Amino acid sequence: MADAAYTFEPGTPEAAAYIAAHLRDQDRAELAVMHPGEDAERLLLDALHGARWCNVVRVEGRPALIYGVTDTAHAGIGVPWLLATPDLYRIKEAVREVAMAEVRLMAQTYVVLFNQVHAENTTAIEWLETLGFTIDRERPVGPTRALYNFWMGDIARV
Repeated sequence: MADAAYTFEPGTPEAAAYIAAHLRDQDRAELAVMHPGEDAERLLLDALHGARWCNVVRVEGRPALIYGVTDTAHAGIGVPWLLATPDLYRIKEAVREVAMAEVRLMAQTYVVLFNQVHAENTTAIEWLETLGFTIDRERPVGPTRALYNFWMGDIARV
């Protein structure tokens, strides 16, 4: 099946709200573990406003995924993130090259890119590995031990 028509644009509050309302089940579960009791729309709006850069990919005009990178209090560490609707599956292969270029740009900006992924979010884990991230499956973290740390870069330097 051919990939659907898609476009990239800067992230907006309207797109973040749409994606929050239509999240993939895996992303909703991940947010529930990482941010128990918090509203997905509020989390996405905070991520959008705190991001160094943030983009949205639209599929046939609808926001399908939002991603970005956020600074931390530790110099040289950036937090990459991505949340999506099920429309992600319609374009995943088509946007691979663009995603790899975006991650390379992030890696040029930060010494280390670091975040966490839900252990059951197999789609995200496969995607992160495709993009070149290391996933630490040996040491689950978080209150329920349901998260894996992932990173790219020289973690010993920060």
